[in-house]
Amino acid sequence: MFEGRLKSAARNNGYYFKDEEVEEHLKLAAYYFDTLLRYLPDPEKGELCWSENIQIALALFFHDEVTKTGKFNRYALEYAMKILPHIDWNAIYVGDEKDRLPRRSRIMKAYQYIKDFYEEHHLFLIREEQLLEKAFADESAEEDAG
Repeated sequence: MFEGRLKSAARNNGYYFKDEEVEEHLKLAAYYFDTLLRYLPDPEKGELCWSENIQIALALFFHDEVTKTGKFNRYALEYAMKILPHIDWNAIYVGDEKDRLPRRSRIMKAYQYIKDFYEEHHLFLIREEQLLEKAFADESAEEDAG
């Protein structure tokens, strides 16, 4: 999610992080995984959304979304992650593709599915969810006041 690439063993790959960068990455990673646990089904064996290939595809997708402006944008991550409960994970692969395709192809197919789904549905689905949350919050406030 932070680097936006698949290969970690690139030639001359050297990373040097300052303490504040490590702290920021730790906070973002904690937020990321807490959100996955909140929006996705419980992590169990056989849950497609928790497979390694889907997790890599999600990280690549979120990286693309949060770096569209050229700099990491946490608000974009918070917004994009709200699409997670709406994705039909079983619709990503057709037939035996998840077993037959090479690993990189499975990752890229999942990435493309998630990206296309987001582009097609995020305006309607995320906006609706936020309005419902606001409506329930307003109702609770009125009940407390009355």
